[in-house]
Amino acid sequence: ARCAPGYLSRRWLANAPRTGRSVHARDLARRNSNMSRDAHAPPRAPLAATETNALLSAPSPMPRDDDAGRKPSWSTVSRLAHLFPPPPPKFLGDFRADASDTDEESLEAGSEPGDDARRGRRASISAERTTDEEKTRGAHAVSRALIAAVTAKTKARAEARAVAEARAEAARRITEAAERAEEDKKARNRALVESFRAASRAAAAAATSLRFERKSERAAARDRREEIAELWAAELAFEGATNETFSGSGDRPSFGVGTTSTKPNSPPPTKEEARLHAAYARRETRDYGIRCAKCDAGASHSAAECDAISEALKKTSFFPPRVPPPPGFAEAVTNTEKGDVVDAKSAARACSALLLQRRTRSETQTWFANESPLSARLGFSELRLERRGLGPSLPSLNSFFALTFLDVSRNRLSCLPENLGDTCPLLETIDASANKLVVLPASLGGLFFLKKLVARSNRLATLPSLAGARALEHLDVSSNATLRTLPNDLVSVKTLRELIADGCVFLSSLPEALGEAQDDLKTVRARRCRLTKCPEGVSFAISLETLDLGSNSIAFLPDALGGAQQPSLRVVRVDDNLLRRLPRGLKCAAALEFFDCSSNALRDVAPLVGCGSLVDLNVADNAIAEMPRDLAGGPERARAAHEAKRLGLERARRVMTLFFARRRGECAGRRRGGGPGRGP
Repeated sequence: ARCAPGYLSRRWLANAPRTGRSVHARDLARRNSNMSRDAHAPPRAPLAATETNALLSAPSPMPRDDDAGRKPSWSTVSRLAHLFPPPPPKFLGDFRADASDTDEESLEAGSEPGDDARRGRRASISAERTTDEEKTRGAHAVSRALIAAVTAKTKARAEARAVAEARAEAARRITEAAERAEEDKKARNRALVESFRAASRAAAAAATSLRFERKSERAAARDRREEIAELWAAELAFEGATNETFSGSGDRPSFGVGTTSTKPNSPPPTKEEARLHAAYARRETRDYGIRCAKCDAGASHSAAECDAISEALKKTSFFPPRVPPPPGFAEAVTNTEKGDVVDAKSAARACSALLLQRRTRSETQTWFANESPLSARLGFSELRLERRGLGPSLPSLNSFFALTFLDVSRNRLSCLPENLGDTCPLLETIDASANKLVVLPASLGGLFFLKKLVARSNRLATLPSLAGARALEHLDVSSNATLRTLPNDLVSVKTLRELIADGCVFLSSLPEALGEAQDDLKTVRARRCRLTKCPEGVSFAISLETLDLGSNSIAFLPDALGGAQQPSLRVVRVDDNLLRRLPRGLKCAAALEFFDCSSNALRDVAPLVGCGSLVDLNVADNAIAEMPRDLAGGPERARAAHEAKRLGLERARRVMTLFFARRRGECAGRRRGGGPGRGP
């Protein structure tokens, strides 16, 4: 029977489930008008839904915790459904089969008109069915290939993720192992440092104990010397009191016998005897713990009645010594009067011993007048006259031809002898500090052997020419408030090592060529002066170590200062000046350790970048906005310091190892009974 397309469409739409498949049914009814009216088309399963269910129900490619519930994204499913539309519905073939069976039955019953047309349609339907099946199989194959590709890609990603996580875990373990090794190394280093510090503390404690013992010994020796000096002074005073009645021939009175009497009406002891008594009583009490009730009560009693003094000391016949002249003095004077000058050194020693006992101005002048014969003066090499109040002028120094050291400091002198250079031509050191000198004698400039001249804390206005002092090494004219200039011929003294002019508040300049021809110049100090310029020659002093020009009015320094020509420059102080920039030569100052440029007008300290040995830097009170990162060597110096510290720790470890090895060897030798063992 033939089914009407309209009826089929209405019946199918009425009975079809609400699944969105009516469009396909309508198209089939429109294209095939011979479909059976009572045939029911089975529900169609779209390819997209089928593949989606397969993907959703398929197991995960990798049995991992994070991929347990992983499913293809809906965007992938939609893309597959869009690229590969669903195949023709299965019920179309069923309808076509039903139609072909009906046609075969009618042909078996008999041929009717139109059989050839039906056969042609049947053949075309079979060909279409075969083509549709091939397309369906091809679409399924492509879908399976895509799903396999997606599955392989997901699996590859999971495997790559697993490999990356494994690598990260291995890296983490390696990092932890390295950190543990570093911590162990630090712990070993700390233990080594602690052991080294313990050894250092033990050594310091031993040194402190030794110093304390030595200090105690020195204190005890000092107490003994003071006690002896006190007893000596008391004995001398007692001797002086008893010499007035002592005739000089016969027995002299002793301390315990003849000086005091136990009779009731005896006179009280003299002051000198009382002092001597007290000195001996203190010594006996301190040494033996014996005390005297009369001494404690302050009662007047003699030495024979004192309980603190032993009976042996009371019975001792002690003769207080007189003060004789130094040994050999009389013989030296006698030989000198006879014209023998061979014993000049002995006479000089005798005169020196006498001079040590002459401390006042009158005693010293008496020594010069009566106690220093010609032969003794010829043998003098040192003459120390400090703190004797000899001002305003010195006694005559005639005949001190061999004198090399002269100290006349703190004597309130206003002048030195004009012929000092002629009478003492061998002088090497002159100390005339802390006096009231206004001028130095011109003859000082002709002292060929003069090495050290100290004239600080005086009232000098000028200095004499020093061109003839060819051996001068040290010149100190500091704290001369009236000094205005230094002699220009000072630059010709090539042996000069130290020039000190601190506190000369009116000194406005230094010799311009100072240091150019003086290869041994090491120290130049002129603080708290009125300098406005640094001498150019200072930058060419190849041995310069210390330059101190602080608290002046210097506006600039020579650019060559601190260059390669001055490899020994260590200390530079130019604080409290008017500097606006630093010399470029400081870039090459490899030995510079201390640099003070505070209280200036500096804007940068770039030249100090190359100073790898800099330890102390003061740039306070300047206009510096930023400090260079590589200042004083930067990271390179830090690495060098770290390396030096490491080498020091390594050296300390080796020392401690050798020390303990030697101790173990000694202990092993003692245990064997063979004496102290030898360490490695």
